[in-house]
Amino acid sequence: MLEGYLRKWVNIMYGWKPRYFILHEGLLTFCDKKGGKKKGTIYVRIANISTIAEDPLRIIINTGTSEIHVRAETAEEMKQWLDALNKAKQEDQQLEHQSAYPEKTIENVEKTLSPEAKAITKDVNVDSLKEKLAQIWVCQAEFDETLSHIIPKVKMMPSLFDSLTKLEQLGNDLKVTNSFKNNTYSSSCKVQSH
Repeated sequence: MLEGYLRKWVNIMYGWKPRYFILHEGLLTFCDKKGGKKKGTIYVRIANISTIAEDPLRIIINTGTSEIHVRAETAEEMKQWLDALNKAKQEDQQLEHQSAYPEKTIENVEKTLSPEAKAITKDVNVDSLKEKLAQIWVCQAEFDETLSHIIPKVKMMPSLFDSLTKLEQLGNDLKVTNSFKNNTYSSSCKVQSH
């Protein structure tokens, strides 16, 4: 976990504004100030994190649906944030890969299958299933991120806000359903906890 102030580019009129950033469990959340109102959340796992030579204190975070630019005060602080973001992205991707369908667990389960069950499962492509699950997760993350940008802008429009609240609930229901399916698979295959 890393937290602290960085300057975030708002627009030409407002320029760089201080925002309080919190990096925790693959999520980068930023607020107007420490303990203040949340302004946005970025799923580091799906983000492209880069720098530019012209501004050595700047970090660019692009999620595919949005891009933010942040600046550190010092080169040391910039390196600390850049390292933490890249590490969080890498760890999150490793966890997802390890928890999806661990190969050793699959091999152990396959040993206990009857010949009939083996015949049914022999055409199943585990890599294809992993890829589809990863695509679903990325879509859910993009959905959440897009909602986090829209909801604050429409709070003053009750009917539109109600519709977005319903969409947010549907997104949360999908996550719970996905989480339940993953947990059911994990417990039935006796996956080691991590």
